[in-house]
Amino acid sequence: MGGITAGANPGEWKGKVVLNVKGRRDVGVVTILVRDDHIKVKTVEWEDIR
Repeated sequence: MGGITAGANPGEWKGKVVLNVKGRRDVGVVTILVRDDHIKVKTVEWEDIR
């Protein structure tokens, strides 16, 4: 899981949340908080454990 970092524009913050889903896979969701107003989901990806 990554930390929270500044986004590309002023007032934006981005971070990655990882959750274990049944079995051996994790799902990662990258989100962006825009000016304390709304959250954008940038991408959802499988985090394969090998």
